[in-house]
Amino acid sequence: MKAAYILLLICIFPGLAQADADQAARFGSLSPNRQAPAKAQKLVLDKYFQSHEEAQLIPLAAPQPIIEQPIGLLPADHSGPLSFEQLLQAAYAHHPLIRRSMFDQMVAKTDITVAKQAYYPTPNVSVNIGEHGRQVLSAGLTQPLYTFGKLSTGVNQAQVRESIATLAIDETRQSVALSLVNLWRNYLAAALQITVFQNTLDRYEEYHAMILRRFEGGRSSQADITFVESRISQTESDLKATEARRNTTLSQLSQVTGLMLNSQSLRIPDLPSQDNQNLSTTIAQSLYFSPLLKRTQAEVEQAEVDAARARANMLPNVNLNLQMDRYANGVDINGFNRPNEQRLMLNMQ
Repeated sequence: MKAAYILLLICIFPGLAQADADQAARFGSLSPNRQAPAKAQKLVLDKYFQSHEEAQLIPLAAPQPIIEQPIGLLPADHSGPLSFEQLLQAAYAHHPLIRRSMFDQMVAKTDITVAKQAYYPTPNVSVNIGEHGRQVLSAGLTQPLYTFGKLSTGVNQAQVRESIATLAIDETRQSVALSLVNLWRNYLAAALQITVFQNTLDRYEEYHAMILRRFEGGRSSQADITFVESRISQTESDLKATEARRNTTLSQLSQVTGLMLNSQSLRIPDLPSQDNQNLSTTIAQSLYFSPLLKRTQAEVEQAEVDAARARANMLPNVNLNLQMDRYANGVDINGFNRPNEQRLMLNMQ
């Protein structure tokens, strides 16, 4: 009965260990509530906008949807040629770098759970065997009572790492999006050039037929025919080279998005009208939503938490230990008679 009471006493001590959270503030620990992005955004708002109301005009970035589907298949809502937005969704769903960043975030979340478990008692069991088969079973629990911020800063470290891992996903998505934008620009340029070359080739064919008729009537020379035919040959060469460049870009788009694409799979958008957005607003939006800036600020916070943990490590821990020894047949491993023992100890290490 006494042992059960002591065990219950130790199990309720994690509440006392929560005092580490208050002590951690003395050593410079930061609250792990993802203040790093907020700090970076506030700097941008203060620098580029006259008021908070003006800053509200910035459109908030909505979470990017993830399409889970087998690689090589078009999106479930696909109807007709794909737009750039659909390609971007497919790239977010299938790109291996983004998936790796997501797994890193899952590992970081697991580290938070592991760090929080340090608040609870740590069990230990050992069996010692001596001569003639004498055995001693030892079992114990160690409960940290006061660690001068080590436990709370450990949780803070794990939470900041999880925040950095989350921002790394956004940074990877931005990198993939910029790569996709570059490929999409190359594809559009090649597709529009193909249209121009085809129209030019059709016009040269008309000119060629007209020159042949004029030559038969004696109104054009052989030099005119040779000139038009050389133009046709050059245009056909340019058309084939542009088609090859378009096909190469399509292959690269397929690699990034995980979709099997061809020239009929993509929608050619209308040319956008000129955007009259203020340059200062554009810069502010870039800084406000920059995942690199947010991650850099989070890394600053991580350095501050690491420093707080280092300062806490210079101080001892106050622990409560419960130790129970059970001797087989009342004899220890050295052959001396020993009764079973229970010890409750308060130590500092």
